[in-house]
Amino acid sequence: MKKYIAISTLLAILALSGCASGETSPAIAEVNSSNATELAPVIEPDIAFVTREVPDESQPPQLQVEYSGEGIAACALLTSGSSEWEVDGQVTAKCSAGAVECENQGLITARIDLDLVDGSPRILLSGGTLAEVSLYPLDGSDSIPLEYSADGTVDFPDGCPDGVVSARVEFDRGNCEYYFTVTRSQRMENEPPRLRVYSGDYGYEMTRGGYTWTVTDGEEASTMTVDCPSPWQMFEAGYTGGYLCDPGSTITVKLPENSAITSAVYYTSEDSTTALEYSGGDITLPEREFEAPCRITVEMPQGTCDYVFYLIVATEYSVPACSAEE
Repeated sequence: MKKYIAISTLLAILALSGCASGETSPAIAEVNSSNATELAPVIEPDIAFVTREVPDESQPPQLQVEYSGEGIAACALLTSGSSEWEVDGQVTAKCSAGAVECENQGLITARIDLDLVDGSPRILLSGGTLAEVSLYPLDGSDSIPLEYSADGTVDFPDGCPDGVVSARVEFDRGNCEYYFTVTRSQRMENEPPRLRVYSGDYGYEMTRGGYTWTVTDGEEASTMTVDCPSPWQMFEAGYTGGYLCDPGSTITVKLPENSAITSAVYYTSEDSTTALEYSGGDITLPEREFEAPCRITVEMPQGTCDYVFYLIVATEYSVPACSAEE
């Protein structure tokens, strides 16, 4: 039961990674507006099979990419790009924006963190055949050809940058490009990495808070300081997910190399905190039930960063809210 609750809670996490907005280009939206990402703790069955609906053959099928990591298997819906498709003997061509532009417009919702994937992501081809796969770095540099296998598995070289994967899939009636975005959370470059906290077999991304970060370019170094709302304000605004743990259990933060936790607390009110016991990346929880936003501070070679998450320490999911009383 607890594992079910932990998975359900994971799906409700909203990571606070900065604010960005932009209007969608109508030309791009026309091609991609029907796409959305779905994450699940297990691979979902084909909806047409469940409902006995007849698939729409007037356009290329929607494909998914599957991957596993952090104790779950998941799949996400790919974004459709340019295509050529035969309908009633006539070939219809549709064009979309390029891979990086689609990402910049927020149209690609399938995102995979390669640092947390066990093995390689696999595109579920639904009867199609992979013809070409490339990675388009987000900095606009030249595309990188990727190796792939006939079953749709895509291999990524060590050290590959964040970017958008473009996969051209051929079907009997035509071909279509499909996009998904890949990132690497553990790389420390222009900003602190995204870190996870683990409870048993499950890992959850913490919300990144304020940080001080130094970037070196040749012989020049510059330091940036970023402020964020307090962990209590983040919690009240709904920017943190709730993680269910047993009283007295240990949760573990996956720390980057040469890094250490320097502070770990939970909030009993907006202005009051209680220290959590920690050693290395392990944090020992109190032998009592409570709910509270937590903050840990991690010191890394390039600076320090606060990470925030909402902790539910209980033998049952519903417990009283945390109070200042011990």
